[in-house]
Amino acid sequence: MNDAIDHVVYADRDIERMRDAFAAAGLPPQYGGEHSNGVTHNYTVGFENGSYVELISKLDPNVESPWWDVQIDGDAGPAAWALFVDDIHENTERIADQGIAVDGPTHYQRERPDGKLVEWDLTIVGDRELGTAVPFLVSDRTPRERRVNISDELAALPLDGVVEVVVGVPEIDDHVDHYRSLFDCGAPTRVDHDSLDATLARFPETPATLAEPHGADGWLGERVAEFGPLPCAYLLGTDDPVAAADHVDCGDPTAWGDDEMRWVDLELPGRVGVIDRTTPW
Repeated sequence: MNDAIDHVVYADRDIERMRDAFAAAGLPPQYGGEHSNGVTHNYTVGFENGSYVELISKLDPNVESPWWDVQIDGDAGPAAWALFVDDIHENTERIADQGIAVDGPTHYQRERPDGKLVEWDLTIVGDRELGTAVPFLVSDRTPRERRVNISDELAALPLDGVVEVVVGVPEIDDHVDHYRSLFDCGAPTRVDHDSLDATLARFPETPATLAEPHGADGWLGERVAEFGPLPCAYLLGTDDPVAAADHVDCGDPTAWGDDEMRWVDLELPGRVGVIDRTTPW
């Protein structure tokens, strides 16, 4: 399976709040349009490697969303993630053959503000909500550039795209075997990380990391208690961290395994970081 991240999701009741926060941090979004469900709409922050951050909310706050309704209403921030696959039918069958629950592929579409139709297929993986504990799969029917437009401003930034997703979980050991089966990878490397106040399990040659909070009182512990297994941080890759920090509002560098990482000063729940590499591992 292609382990490249297709996109990651940020969820909030106020789509303008997300748009303004990302723009203020130096990551300007573009309006993506309404989904075919008639309930949700989005902005996207697209990157050179084709990955993007989707900012999703509801057109009417009183209508239940078929996707991430609890996360939208709870202003969760990081809410889900997806992997890009060339052949979604083959990959769906491979995962199902390992005894992992799958639902799909299912066809989806949305109309962009310019009237162009965007179409894709999607497979839900696992027995929890779409893209929460584990990623879902996406494959394009229409040209990929229709789903994500990269603005001239973003194209000029020294950022390659989303290269790693950190998923907050109550217990790492409850998820290790599932992740190893999904990604067909070895045992994770474990390390404590102070700024997340968590133990991390990083899976070799994958873009996946699990984070188990050290206690129930910190922001990650409270988040896991409220939402269950859910992404808590997204990392953007760069081959020039100093130049990236000149364009994106970041804090001081901190260690992330063998890499150097800076958290983006984003006035929203969850975390976004910029890490000194352009590949997922």
